[in-house]
Amino acid sequence: MKKILIVLGVTLALQSCKTQEKYDCMCLTEDEASRFTSVGDKIYLDGGKVAYLQSFEWEFTPGGKVIQEISIIQIEKLNSELTLNLIKYVHMEHPKAKIEINFDDELDKNE
Repeated sequence: MKKILIVLGVTLALQSCKTQEKYDCMCLTEDEASRFTSVGDKIYLDGGKVAYLQSFEWEFTPGGKVIQEISIIQIEKLNSELTLNLIKYVHMEHPKAKIEINFDDELDKNE
């Protein structure tokens, strides 16, 4: 019985540490989408620069799939709502791509 409780406790602890979330729709409303614009490699929200394209890659997986990967640098680091909306915005333009948001520590020094 003690072993079962330990296994159950470990399982619950690991589940509570999960960081990935499942979203049914990675969509912006029409109003939300209209606030975003892209010019070249820069992404703007309400006219202010919020991110830029870091890289655009194609990956070949061991399973034989070719995957497009888009890496974006978000300027405002601690804004998780913006991060999710950036993912949704890029997903609207590239629905089959793997989307990655990064934060550049050197950006603060260069801006």
